[in-house]
Amino acid sequence: METAKNNPTAELAAKNAEQKDRYWRTLIILSFIFCVFHLFVQARAPVHDGDSFEYVGIARSIFETGHMREDLLRTYTVKDQPLPHPPALRANLYVYFLIPFYAVFRTSQWAFLVPSFIGLFLLPLVTYRVGKRMFSQETGFIAALLIMLSPSVLRQYTFMDPGLPEVWQMMMYLFFILMLVEERYIVAGLLMGLAFSFKRNSIMLIPSALVWLMLFRRKQLFGIPALKLFAAAGLLVVPFLLRAWMLFGSPLYTEQFVGVSRAYSPSGTVVRERFDRGDLFGIIFNYSAYNESPPLEKHPPLREHLASIMQVIRTNTKMVIFGRETGIFYQPGIFQAFGFLVFPFFLLGLLFSRLRPDVSLAFLIVCFQIALHTGMAIYSDRYLLCVMPLVFLVAAQGMRYSFDWLKKHFSGINSLKLAMGLVIFILLSDSMPALIFNAVRTLQPPRDSRIHELETTCDYLKRKTGPDDTIMTYPFFSTHFICHRPTGAVPWGDMRVVATVLKKYDMKYLIYTQVWPGDLFPDLPFADRVARGKFISLFKIDPARLAQYLDDPQDYYISKLNPANYFLSNRFNFEISPPVYKLLSKISHSTPAGVLLYLLLAIFFVFSYNRVGFMKKSLPIAAIVLFFALLIVWNISKMFEPFSKARPQVSKIQAELFVPRIPEEKREILMVVKTARNAPLVENDLAPLFKKTLVVPEQPELVPGRTTVFLPVPPVGKWLGDEYDFAATVEIQKARIRAQQEFIDKYTRKGYHAAPVYGGVFVY
Repeated sequence: METAKNNPTAELAAKNAEQKDRYWRTLIILSFIFCVFHLFVQARAPVHDGDSFEYVGIARSIFETGHMREDLLRTYTVKDQPLPHPPALRANLYVYFLIPFYAVFRTSQWAFLVPSFIGLFLLPLVTYRVGKRMFSQETGFIAALLIMLSPSVLRQYTFMDPGLPEVWQMMMYLFFILMLVEERYIVAGLLMGLAFSFKRNSIMLIPSALVWLMLFRRKQLFGIPALKLFAAAGLLVVPFLLRAWMLFGSPLYTEQFVGVSRAYSPSGTVVRERFDRGDLFGIIFNYSAYNESPPLEKHPPLREHLASIMQVIRTNTKMVIFGRETGIFYQPGIFQAFGFLVFPFFLLGLLFSRLRPDVSLAFLIVCFQIALHTGMAIYSDRYLLCVMPLVFLVAAQGMRYSFDWLKKHFSGINSLKLAMGLVIFILLSDSMPALIFNAVRTLQPPRDSRIHELETTCDYLKRKTGPDDTIMTYPFFSTHFICHRPTGAVPWGDMRVVATVLKKYDMKYLIYTQVWPGDLFPDLPFADRVARGKFISLFKIDPARLAQYLDDPQDYYISKLNPANYFLSNRFNFEISPPVYKLLSKISHSTPAGVLLYLLLAIFFVFSYNRVGFMKKSLPIAAIVLFFALLIVWNISKMFEPFSKARPQVSKIQAELFVPRIPEEKREILMVVKTARNAPLVENDLAPLFKKTLVVPEQPELVPGRTTVFLPVPPVGKWLGDEYDFAATVEIQKARIRAQQEFIDKYTRKGYHAAPVYGGVFVY
């Protein structure tokens, strides 16, 4: 018998099998470490809001009632939307997929984290298998590394919104390409339908498949194979389309698009202006724009309609290509999302493989997906996650082609080693910022989290409210799941709008969770302060005072406040984990210089990786890694420095709105009385509102001329850690209110004006 040792073909096959096992084992280990680390991050510093809670909330409704019901107002784009109501945008197969996980984990973030991290564990393995079948083991391995540590995947699934269906959608796209190219049309159709049933933007698989069939399988386009493809997809899709048509009058109806589509209309100026500014809060949660504005023209002039559509597309095109700061967070463009150094190799991969059916299908899907989200009024790189494995596979093959060409023309070059060196550099420069940021998050104690305070607050609300009592809330999505009560988001609009929504839906409480530490939420004229923790402020709505306020809201100085705009819009529009080439541009104060330095470092790193010896290879690589790490840590410290220094002791916005009511001659000097230890900090908070401020040791019996006195009350330092902490905080708030009232009574008896704000009392 001929052995592998004597047979070169058998020897090569054995070597390939060993290599395959090595890649496969490596990916299993790396993916496992990746998931375990980030599950630990979620346990230490859980996310406090996101669409994930909305999905699992609908899954709970199906599990408990047998009906698909949504217990939150996820947006105000639908006029007079009832609460609760049947869901539209989130009515998909993914919520059914979450049901068994909810049955196990109940009202816990693990109900969506566990299925997501199962998907994240499988994603690089699936990418490797598909890449191996399409190209080679090495190409599959490179693409698997890129998708596992993609900055967009890290950002969405580790510190923004970890319970999204996109991780499963990515795998469906990969298998769909394989099945369609291999002419397994029924399986491909089922995958197409499954992808659409998980995420509706998968509708772009339809034109991609049609164009591909026309180009590569023209005879089958109008035959039985195409019928199999779309009939199989219809088995999964049609029930959801019929449901939407029966409930909402349109098979593709979604709440968000119905409202946001006003941006395409000539009379949707308000929404379009907010969109141009990147003010997403002012689009999605703008109650007045959708509920108090006149209806849109049914048949606007064609020229004006086209002009409005083109304005949206122009704005979106810039964002899709170059990225942009928005009112909620920074949105990276496709060059950054796919990778600054990945994108050129994606183009090279297309060039070298342009006649291959599988690569052509991948390219069509990428193009149609980008086109869809360029035309839609709200873009996010999250919507392009579905095509990222396809981009990385083609780019990985482009790297192999490019470095094989170098190997042919230059001796002593190991093409695979060059490719791996480039991939490692890309991961260090693009992914390490997010990984270091997540490592810093592990230092946070588990109790020191917003979600922990929200859970304690919800335990209180479950005792004080009935199952159908409604709550206004920020965070927008998680409260309805944690509290198991119907909720409405804090609307974008002034305080009259907030009060209107409170009354319209008969809301009993208002929850505000602090995410921007620069100021404290004010007291409200129509609500009683119940508790204030480190992050959460809870108010009980007084219906009588609410009605009185709405009779004449302009009589109240607080009416000018737009809480969603002031506390949330543009407070986190910076990049939390920017790639290294942006940091180099930042420190060099020049984008071209930063990019040039980045490219030089990339070349140096890749060729150092290809060399042998400690001084020639390990030392230069270690120096670059250390430099990147120090640069990233420096950026994180600079980015969060203002947040760490912020220690507001009063509601500065409430004071700012009130101070103009003080006579101008009394605004010359502010005397802050040292009734509490925080008096110097209070002075800092109020100093911008007066020409001169000073701290005095005792309460003055008489208020001097040209002077206003501010009497602070003791600050709260109590966590809402459990029901005992919560009860203690309630008593602390009562004591603060009593102290404020004593100050007011004392000085009003002497003929002075006294007015409370959160944090103390103004006397003049």
